[in-house]
Amino acid sequence: SPSDFGFKTSSLKSIAGGSPKANAVRMKAILSGEKGPIRNMTIMNSAMALVAADKTDVLREAVKMAEDSIDSGRALEKLVLLRDATRRGGAGKRKRKT
Repeated sequence: SPSDFGFKTSSLKSIAGGSPKANAVRMKAILSGEKGPIRNMTIMNSAMALVAADKTDVLREAVKMAEDSIDSGRALEKLVLLRDATRRGGAGKRKRKT
């Protein structure tokens, strides 16, 4: 539950998505520092990914790591790099050995 991560419970309406364009705008705002239920959900998902990746086994530490990534601007920087790579067509492509 959100309380396990140090957050309050939010209504489903407050975290509901929208169109792809609206969701992209929202995600950029969150990664730029906007606070609220969607940021909390993003941090919870990120924290679980950090635990699954064995970066830590302490949930509250994973939450701090996720918050630090957003607050420092590193998460937004990675999103921009991913966006730029996909626009160039380079994401996921590997050179073949001949």
